[in-house]
Amino acid sequence: MIKSSSDTKSNLTCEECGEPIKHNQIDNKPIYCEFCGALNSSVYAQNQEKSQLEQNIMRFSYITEELSQEIRNLTYQKIYELLKANFSIMTLLKHQEDLKQSQIFKLAKKLRKLLLSLSLPSDSAELLTKTSKKKIENYFEKFHSGLKKKKKNQSNYMPYFIQNIKFVFRLINGDYEVSNLTKYNQKAVKKLKEKYGFKINAKTKNSFSYSLSILICRKIYRIITAPGYILDLKHSKNELTKQYTLNTAKDITALVLNYDFKRNFSKPYRSLRKDLEIDWVYRESFIDHVCSLIKLIYKLTYSKGYSSKLRGFQKLIAEELKVSALFENDTNYSPYLRLNLTLILSRIIHYVLESSLNLTPLQSDPRKLNPTDNLRLASEILDEILGEKKIKPEFLKKFYNLSLEEFQKEYEKLQAKLKSDMLYRENFLSFLQNLINTIYKITHTRTKKSNHLKIELAIIQDLANYNFNWELLKKEKSCFYSEEKEIDNRKNIDDLVELIAYNRILNQISKEHKGENIYESLIEISRAVLESKFNLIKQGIEDYLNIHNDVKKRRRYIIYLFECKLQKFKDLPYIGYTHSKSRRFINHIMNTIVQFNKRGNIKKMPYFRQAILLALRLEFDLIKKYVLTSGFRYIKNKQLNDFKDLEIKLREIKSKNYNVYASILMRVYYTIILNYFTQRDLARVDDLKTTLELEHEFTTHYVHFVNGKEVIGTVYPNGLNMVPGGGGSGLKTLIYDVPLFDLVALVSLGFNIPEISDLLTRAYKKLYTEDIIQNRLSDIWGGLMILQDIIFRPVVEGLIKDVNDYNTVEISLAVRRSIVALLDNLKDWYKGAQFNDLKRLVKLNKLDWSRIGEYLNELRSELRGYTINDWVLWIIDESITLTDIASKCGYSYSYMSNHFKKISHLFVEKSRLTYKETKRLLRKKIAKENLILGMRPEIILLEKFNYKSVLRENGEVRWDMVEEICERIFKDEGLSYEEIEDRYFQNNNKY
Repeated sequence: MIKSSSDTKSNLTCEECGEPIKHNQIDNKPIYCEFCGALNSSVYAQNQEKSQLEQNIMRFSYITEELSQEIRNLTYQKIYELLKANFSIMTLLKHQEDLKQSQIFKLAKKLRKLLLSLSLPSDSAELLTKTSKKKIENYFEKFHSGLKKKKKNQSNYMPYFIQNIKFVFRLINGDYEVSNLTKYNQKAVKKLKEKYGFKINAKTKNSFSYSLSILICRKIYRIITAPGYILDLKHSKNELTKQYTLNTAKDITALVLNYDFKRNFSKPYRSLRKDLEIDWVYRESFIDHVCSLIKLIYKLTYSKGYSSKLRGFQKLIAEELKVSALFENDTNYSPYLRLNLTLILSRIIHYVLESSLNLTPLQSDPRKLNPTDNLRLASEILDEILGEKKIKPEFLKKFYNLSLEEFQKEYEKLQAKLKSDMLYRENFLSFLQNLINTIYKITHTRTKKSNHLKIELAIIQDLANYNFNWELLKKEKSCFYSEEKEIDNRKNIDDLVELIAYNRILNQISKEHKGENIYESLIEISRAVLESKFNLIKQGIEDYLNIHNDVKKRRRYIIYLFECKLQKFKDLPYIGYTHSKSRRFINHIMNTIVQFNKRGNIKKMPYFRQAILLALRLEFDLIKKYVLTSGFRYIKNKQLNDFKDLEIKLREIKSKNYNVYASILMRVYYTIILNYFTQRDLARVDDLKTTLELEHEFTTHYVHFVNGKEVIGTVYPNGLNMVPGGGGSGLKTLIYDVPLFDLVALVSLGFNIPEISDLLTRAYKKLYTEDIIQNRLSDIWGGLMILQDIIFRPVVEGLIKDVNDYNTVEISLAVRRSIVALLDNLKDWYKGAQFNDLKRLVKLNKLDWSRIGEYLNELRSELRGYTINDWVLWIIDESITLTDIASKCGYSYSYMSNHFKKISHLFVEKSRLTYKETKRLLRKKIAKENLILGMRPEIILLEKFNYKSVLRENGEVRWDMVEEICERIFKDEGLSYEEIEDRYFQNNNKY
């Protein structure tokens, strides 16, 4: 019994050894003595209920917290070693099954033996400063003697061992969140990761861990420097947020599981992969390592001079990345740019080497320059490039598969990259140093042709054939020059970024939805998308402004050419003029459908419309799907068998919802134009008279090739025009400026044309009609749908991928779209994908949206090695249980039961359903389909669902059972058996 000299908690003592019971233990249940570990049951009923883990947490504590934590750490470590050394237990972890009771007892006995051999921790110097060595040794002596006593061990220690074995097993299995553990267990987990987690062997660059770290660093670098990368920063410290770092580390860890290592690393990789897949402790330690690499690469990339502060392993990583081929392998630049820039820099270096005095070769290798000279020359060239200077024309006389304009554009991109990316800059400096040594070797040593690399041979050939103007160059002090910017009276494109309406909306959203994560995410993602897509949007607007740069005299008309790809009319062009090519082609499509329905004969139609009709026939099934899925609310019946039906349906939709009608025709337009025609502009003209004259000139004198033969003009048979052009009546669409960047920004938030019209009008105090906005969208981007693909689609993608895991309701509210419209958008963008399909792909770390179709086919065709159809047959079969399904797929029953909530949408298009509810809805769906076909309910239960219980032993049907089961299947509709038959069963005597 616990002895007490008074009623106060502080005077309670242990019944076994007489040591005092501390305040912080009195509230625990049951109470174990910190000194001897004995169970004190006398105050068992007095204490408040705690978790089972907390009941035993102080089991082997000593007088100080440090010693208590030390014992806990050692206990967990011994348990961890026992679990990891047992093959059968690792198999259980692999299949996510629980420990058996017999295994737990065996492990507990082994643990006791290990703890009996436990000695005073060798690293307990800190403990000795706070507690006398004699007291610590006294504790260990009593601790060991308690373990040796069979009775005391059975009653006191074994429950504690069992509980901790279960805890460590679940810890390895990943069943805990570290943040939810007690501070003592958090420290113990930290020790486990340090002792048994992923470790770096930095002594040799040939080690697996070092090579893997380099691969990961290169991947991290590509991620944080990719176009459209969202900078998730703490702006005050210019650092990545902890959450973003962790999410990126988890993504990279998932990718590591698919790496393809060379043969000499295959064995350690298999071991790593096994640990990552099975062991949560190891996986968390690996994620910690990746997080540290992300922080390192981010600092190397965006913090000037950071590499000079590094030591040890981090310094090795930085040096490795500096000399890796970042520039040579940079896919952001074309191979021709890299080749031409290498040759141009070689010319510059050759000139610099010829002009420089007192250059000394390396004594150990005369083919290379002294490192000091090399670094000085490379730094001088790099400084010129960083100074935004252009290369002098004397070095730009010859290009290979690249124009001067293309080179200058790409060169400016490189300059910007070198200014913003410190790691890339240091790598480019190494590239220049290597190039200097290459040029020096070429010009100062004699080497056989066969001993040169391919790039060296290209440099030799270029330098040998390049016409250097040495006299002119000698007068110049530099190979670069600063360009004096010309004064342009037109408004600078960057000054046109007026976002008055957009910023008003953002302020309104922030005010009305303060603290709501999804709206904060929407604003953040929208801004990031606008930033990443700026150059693309800017280019479209620049093209438009180049056409409409004079307010008083604007170019209104486009003379266009459509060239047919279909075999019957292959290479035959059609020339016309318009204000909007997409609108004009849509008119051609509708006129083709109407004309064919009137005449009923393709041969009586103009040749251009004949070509369009052939394309429409080839894509009729797809067009039918567009009409029935997007316009199903606005049509009377769902039959669409021919072009007559198509015309009727389109007119019905147009009369009820013009926007839906327009969107369908735009989809038809893109399907036809992308697959069966090529298009280009021949001229843009600012007055009707000139337009008509040029149209006539082109249709009569345009030179082109048909079947390899040169022909003139586009009147049939040389083209698809029926007569020469020039007789049109002209277009009267008013050209009108709108705040284009604001328009784009509003589209990124999901606003439609009427809403944008209203917002811009109120923001700028000037009327912007829907027609004006529609015209601008068509002029610059080809229509709203194309711009949405560019600017709104990635916003929706960002919300789907967001760490907050938003659902369809939340996203649809945030972007002001109905759930039906949002799901239609997703289907259009991602090959018919459902929202839950995309969320599942996100969780599987398959984030390459361009490969959605491929991923969906994998997702839908196979699940754990079996087809979806196999799973459906198992689920609806009454003779097959969930345990049977789990056994087939190698899962435990508990795992399968929980897992079904993640995959239920694959069977019934609803997520987060239990196995039981999935089974019922799937049966209801199949029952409906077969009832409509005329199959009797009892036949469905027997043949489709294998319900043997609906038959008696003599073969008679148990109608009470049939009725009960049917009503259970249709319970959400609240129908009786008779009502089910009346509503769904079609008695056509088929069965």
